Amino acid sequence: MGTARALTLNGLIADGGGNPALIQAIRPALISAWQDLPPETQRELIQYRWPLIDDPGMLPILRRLVAEPPPPARTDLAMARDAALKHIYELNPDEGRTLILRDLQDVHAHPGIEVVRLLPPEDITAALPATIERIARNDARELDYQLLDKYGQPSALGTLEPAFEERLGKWACAPQAAMLRYVLRVDAAYGAEQVRASLNSRKDTHCYSRLFQSLGDELPAAQESAITALNDSDPEVTQDAVIALGRWGSSEAETPLWSRLERFHKEWTGREGELRITPDYQSPGSRGAALEQALVRAIAAGTGWICPPDKLERLNNLSWMEAQKRQIESWIKQWNSGPARISSPWFPEDSPPFSVLQYDGMTEEQLRTKLGQLPRGTQLLWQFWQPRQISPPVSMEKQEAAYERIRTLAQSYGITLTPLNHP
Repeated sequence: MGTARALTLNGLIADGGGNPALIQAIRPALISAWQDLPPETQRELIQYRWPLIDDPGMLPILRRLVAEPPPPARTDLAMARDAALKHIYELNPDEGRTLILRDLQDVHAHPGIEVVRLLPPEDITAALPATIERIARNDARELDYQLLDKYGQPSALGTLEPAFEERLGKWACAPQAAMLRYVLRVDAAYGAEQVRASLNSRKDTHCYSRLFQSLGDELPAAQESAITALNDSDPEVTQDAVIALGRWGSSEAETPLWSRLERFHKEWTGREGELRITPDYQSPGSRGAALEQALVRAIAAGTGWICPPDKLERLNNLSWMEAQKRQIESWIKQWNSGPARISSPWFPEDSPPFSVLQYDGMTEEQLRTKLGQLPRGTQLLWQFWQPRQISPPVSMEKQEAAYERIRTLAQSYGITLTPLNHP
């Protein structure tokens, strides 16, 4: 009986997402019936539907959750704990800071980096010496490497160089990526050298096959190696370089990508019928099809340059696969069909991805860069979502704040941004 009532209340409050009065009326009853909800429903509400239960009455429930022993990293329980810590911080900043700091200092806890970022800078700075010591003696948790990546100072490099070089080619993929991102940030020349050395160490792990993508926005400092890898003998390395250059490469990466596609087109002339994706991706035709897809996508949707209809037509002429040609034609149609729409699923809410034309999955910073590449006089629409139109819901205030930031920037570039579906 209790579970049925709790689930009914949960259904009612979820269906009432567009009615604040109904949510306010149901929320206290749902919180009172919390223990009767299945654990997976509890986690869903805390992680993904928090606006429905955002109330100080949730504090005792959240406290009980974070009082449990820390769960293993990257599990559903760990993500729920992170969400609980975040919400405690929102409801009671002093208490939230104390609890996040407790997990940061506990080597057996694995708080996510997004939660740790809620702490004042001085708290994170104070934790760095112990973090660096654990990394140096090869006794670090995943969070330690993330902290080094985001907050490590150049002064730590001398301590970490011997440890990094001693384990070259033997690191697990996530720690290696964090270490490389750190050294690229604090010493670009040394970092680029270590990227080359890591790429050439192909005996102990398979991390080299996604090395360039793992560098993320630090890739430009190692871009020369990625461009060279466009002709690597290992198709996985080539594929990785193509994807990474499209996603994070500077404008200097565009020409090498075009050259690689032109060479690919010549290599497959007369054999284009063999280009088809298969589940194992092992045949030459399947590898080739995947490479053409990646090259077309990287050039068409590259972050560091713009690819308008004339370039898309050139892409179409260099593509063999019909599916690719249809995709390119749909992108051309988007450009020619009037104002394009900037949209986002608003998940995760704190760092949502944005899409416009053929460009999707962009951070807000990448969207801002893309606006600067569009022709003056471009007209765009901004997609607003009402509560019932998107799940989990996102506040209109947050959408309006992002819209205002982008509208102001667009205006400085001579671009008109008009709201769509705004109340």
